[in-house]
Amino acid sequence: MTSGSLAGKSAQDLFPDLFTAPRGVEQDILAPPPPDPNWLADCLTMEAGGPAADIPAALVAITADHRRAMAEQVLESMGYVVEVAESAAEGLELLRLTRYSLVLCEADRAFADIHRTIRQFPPNRRRLTYYAIVGPRLHTLYDLEALAFSANLVLNDREMPALEKILRKGLRDYEKLFRPMLDALAGLSTP
Repeated sequence: MTSGSLAGKSAQDLFPDLFTAPRGVEQDILAPPPPDPNWLADCLTMEAGGPAADIPAALVAITADHRRAMAEQVLESMGYVVEVAESAAEGLELLRLTRYSLVLCEADRAFADIHRTIRQFPPNRRRLTYYAIVGPRLHTLYDLEALAFSANLVLNDREMPALEKILRKGLRDYEKLFRPMLDALAGLSTP
């Protein structure tokens, strides 16, 4: 088969067996029934070793300098219990033990394993973790760049003095977008 012979053909044209119902099965059925929504309820439970449900925890994985000190101070003033990862290995261990409401991580190769791990979180954990990346080449509040990094927020180093305002705006937008879904999930977990 040559590549020219595939032009203009759909998957149905190329693989008709996949699109026909087996004998004895109605042709009208296009999709299986929806899954039981109870599988979503587990994202609302806290694991042992995690913070109390009403005290949000934040992980800061930034190289030891004025930015890290500033991030710690701002997050504590916002009501977070802050833990600091000195290295990617320490950050991975903390992520394994605790569910964080917010993770603020440096866009640096030294912390690449943390980025990779957060991108691989199961959806029920990822949707409850607000993930922000700080770096010198990032464009603050640029949603498409954040999406490209699988983050909720990107922040340029130069904007660190305005961290609290930027986080509050990002968290408010996140809340607007996800609160209806999280409320619906909470309704599923109540008897």
